[in-house]
Amino acid sequence: MAVTGAVVVTTPSLVAVADVRKAIEMFRQVNVEVLGVVENMSTFCVRIAGRRWIFLGTAEGTKTAVAYGVPVLGEIEN
Repeated sequence: MAVTGAVVVTTPSLVAVADVRKAIEMFRQVNVEVLGVVENMSTFCVRIAGRRWIFLGTAEGTKTAVAYGVPVLGEIEN
């Protein structure tokens, strides 16, 4: 069975985003369509305090998707 599409998942950390860039470039080289980028751990929410913390970066997955011309499929909060 051939791979026809890929969803790339990242965190906003710069190290993870560097791996996503390499993955997108690799998929393009082997003619696999990148269906989009999902950013996991975009923010961290503590339910008791009701506060949100950003500790890995801000929207780096979105910035990468835009730079490579692929859709942003979503951001997942933890």
